[in-house]
Amino acid sequence: MGVTPNIGLPVTSELETNKTFLDFRKEVAGDQIGSCMMILDSQIKNLQDNKLNNTDDIKDNVTTFTEAETRTNILSGETIAVILGKIKKVIFDLKALAFKDTIGTNEIDNNVVSNDKLAQMATNTIKGNNSIETGNVTDLTTEQVIAMLNAVTTARKINGYDLSADRTLTASDVGALPIGGGTMTGTLNAQTNTAYTTYQARIIALATAASTPANGAILGVYS
Repeated sequence: MGVTPNIGLPVTSELETNKTFLDFRKEVAGDQIGSCMMILDSQIKNLQDNKLNNTDDIKDNVTTFTEAETRTNILSGETIAVILGKIKKVIFDLKALAFKDTIGTNEIDNNVVSNDKLAQMATNTIKGNNSIETGNVTDLTTEQVIAMLNAVTTARKINGYDLSADRTLTASDVGALPIGGGTMTGTLNAQTNTAYTTYQARIIALATAASTPANGAILGVYS
């Protein structure tokens, strides 16, 4: 006797069950993938919204950097941290004079400014101040220097004459006898010596009796 197996319903039911499970898994996987895609899309959008463009302002960005070891110029393509490290090195190496608006004489060491560092002067001029009060140094001409010297010499006098012009002194200006002769108002004493053969002024004395005159003197006796 033949037996016909009843496998149609069970097989069909099992396939449908498996199909339903597979569809469920697909739905679950699809939901997970969809959720991940949504999160990824949100993160990408956030990065796009917050990324820096060429014209964006980075004033509020926090940057960590280290001072450079040596002073070198900044280069195109370097990071902000490297550039800031180079800038810090330059600022650190600057001395006090770099932060002054003006430099006073007390900031310049003594005897360090050579003639080569001074401004060049016009030909035949002298550095000086020909004003009547304290002032800056100027380049004085020959005429100005002479005028300054004359101003000093006119304050000096010789025998009552100022030196503003050439002066010719006479014998009377210095209390001397003129070369043409004159009258002495006092005694003239010649040097006492025994150089009898030398032409020189002699002491000439007159007396009523002979006596021994001083060396080099001539004695005349009259009655």
